Amino acid sequence: MKNASFLFLLFSFLIAKGQITLEHTFDGNQRHVSRVKLQYSGEKYYMHNKATNEMVFYNADYSFWKSIQLPAVPPPALSSGTIIFHVSEAKINPDANIEIIFSQYHNGAYETIVCSENGTILLTIPNADWVDISEIAGLPIKIIASNTSQTLGSKVYSVPQLLLENTYPYENLTRIVLENSGEKYYVLDKISGEAKIYNTDHTLWKSISLPLPANTLYLGICFISETKINPDALLEVGYSYYYNYSDIDYESSIVNENNVVLKTIHGARSFNISVIEGVSNKLMVDIAPGFSTVFPYTSIYELPSLNLEHNYQRIVGRVLLENSGVKYFDSKIFINSMISPPSIIPVMIYNNDHSLWKTVNLAYQFPITGSINIKSVSETKINSDALLELVVGSQDQTLLDIQYEYMVVQENGTILLDVFGATNMYISEMQGSAIKLIADFGDANYQLAFSSNVYGLAPLRVTDFENNAKNLVFPNPANSYLNIQKGTFPIVEAAIYSSNGVLVKQIKSPNITKIDVENLPTGSYILNLTATDQLKSVHKIILTK
Repeated sequence: MKNASFLFLLFSFLIAKGQITLEHTFDGNQRHVSRVKLQYSGEKYYMHNKATNEMVFYNADYSFWKSIQLPAVPPPALSSGTIIFHVSEAKINPDANIEIIFSQYHNGAYETIVCSENGTILLTIPNADWVDISEIAGLPIKIIASNTSQTLGSKVYSVPQLLLENTYPYENLTRIVLENSGEKYYVLDKISGEAKIYNTDHTLWKSISLPLPANTLYLGICFISETKINPDALLEVGYSYYYNYSDIDYESSIVNENNVVLKTIHGARSFNISVIEGVSNKLMVDIAPGFSTVFPYTSIYELPSLNLEHNYQRIVGRVLLENSGVKYFDSKIFINSMISPPSIIPVMIYNNDHSLWKTVNLAYQFPITGSINIKSVSETKINSDALLELVVGSQDQTLLDIQYEYMVVQENGTILLDVFGATNMYISEMQGSAIKLIADFGDANYQLAFSSNVYGLAPLRVTDFENNAKNLVFPNPANSYLNIQKGTFPIVEAAIYSSNGVLVKQIKSPNITKIDVENLPTGSYILNLTATDQLKSVHKIILTK
């Protein structure tokens, strides 16, 4: 446990920094706070009070707005009680009332309820403990309900009619939009060993065999795609399975609809297709070597060749940074033996070509063993300086009870915020509202009182210049030059970065209105503009020759 003198020094340090400000603490016998942009009433915070079974809403300035009484069903002492899945004003129906979708334990099983703030129950779904609100641009919203603890199937409901469209005899039904064939539903049929894909009217479209080696069991389908793996007209399905041994061993395969196995990767517990506009898709594979001494790590495969491109030593994520383009970063670091203080744990960040870009050193003043999670890496979301900021969480298993801690750390090692006891921390972004940092406290079994801290960040000064940034640079795509439309303040600096984050051109002038790009090769770039008031805007540009 950290001593009081250190906490006092830390508190003094945070006050001195002043870049991240604690704005409000939501406290009490409730769930964590959630932030939402309601369609009519705007930005709100809400929490569920387990003791009273009320939804309590707060305004953007944290003042009380309203409370909504949910149907009273006393939860068992050891259950997680009411689980809130969805809150909106106009997505379920267009009236002026808030609609809430939640599940609760009742008569020996969970059920899901859709209710209005006036107490009207709009829909009850028996034996459903999980709900997905499927929102796909250009398509009607659907409610997909299932039971994760029992094989009771999945149900699809129309919105706003709230009518049962179809019941599937499978759990984990997923709705997707395929690149060529449009809206579909898919499930894994573990009995027949097939991926079953259904049309929008729920008729069977295709069944694709997912072969299993001997002594293995399915984990699940990781992805289904038509063109992301390769550009042919065939469906490709990625799925994972494990060997039924005491020393668990994983494997994943990609198969097309002609039953051709395109790739099998031993040790792959899961994989996904990383899609970032303007750069090549990648297959990112998390390798879990069973109970060996080797920690999990990530392999990157080229697409469409499916050739191994690079092996990382740790689990990594892929991100498009606001100024510097595509990067890979250490997203999870495992520590199997206690590190004594003071200790430095490096977090590596790599360019798109996998060369090392930057190293951020995390400083820990107390013993640590367990894992470190890098939740996010950004350049301008925490504050508008030129430095990277990392949101980092740690689970320390040195003591009998797991100790949690979250920090916000700059690339130079400066700790902007250190919150001991936070079990989660994330950046909350909503269009038209200020970015917030939210830290959650409370145990994983829902038995202790929950609380959440909301932190304000250094303002990014969103103005007409930034809001209209997409209209300032033309033509795009460009061939030989870029025009810069004059905004409120003249542009005094322009920097162009390649997709690998390399600075390829920089101009400083009292009033930049045109940039010569004739000597830059064809490709995607990031253009960073700075005005006389130091306001920055970022633009993706494409050059063609």
